Amino acid sequence: MLDRHLVWHISSPGVPLPVYYIDRDSEPSGLRIYAETPPNGGDLLVDILDDGVSIMNSNNSNKVTFKAEDAYIEFGTPSGTFTVNETITGGTSSATAKVRGNKLGRVTLYDVSGIFTSGETITGGSSSATGVVGTFVREIKSVSNTTVAGRSHANLPKNKNSNDEAQDFQPGVYFKEGSWVSCNPIELNGASNITIQLDLTALAESVGSRS
Repeated sequence: MLDRHLVWHISSPGVPLPVYYIDRDSEPSGLRIYAETPPNGGDLLVDILDDGVSIMNSNNSNKVTFKAEDAYIEFGTPSGTFTVNETITGGTSSATAKVRGNKLGRVTLYDVSGIFTSGETITGGSSSATGVVGTFVREIKSVSNTTVAGRSHANLPKNKNSNDEAQDFQPGVYFKEGSWVSCNPIELNGASNITIQLDLTALAESVGSRS
């Protein structure tokens, strides 16, 4: 028969979490993790601690890394100044793009259509500024998956809302009367409105109070 439920709710990163006092010898019997918004940058990881010491086994976890770099054009001394959000057009290629930023002979771009060619003149649609293309570099977007080597945690897999069997407790673990139990968020990876529930079952025989 379940003796007690310990619940932690994480509404946003950095929110203070309660620490629970154990008033009778108990053993963990289940762990559930729910997130209204699921993690999208890898697995959600939390650790359950007994007086600051993890009760979870060490396992590998998945982490997703997103990389995005704007396209840009490098040019010599322009005539005029390109303005943010205006559309520039290549005089030879007819390629177009919008200006995200303009600094030190480089304009960063978004909404690029086509390929600008070296030596052509680009013209700003609203500023009428011009410049000669020296280098055009396309936008870079990439996603990489890496495996993080074993560390103590319970997890909610990427893109999942719930894990009703998140328990992976160390063998023979139990809480002595007088101990304090806490939850340590390790990686939220984009999840929000997270609830963690730890189920405890009272031991039939006491193992002794902590001094």
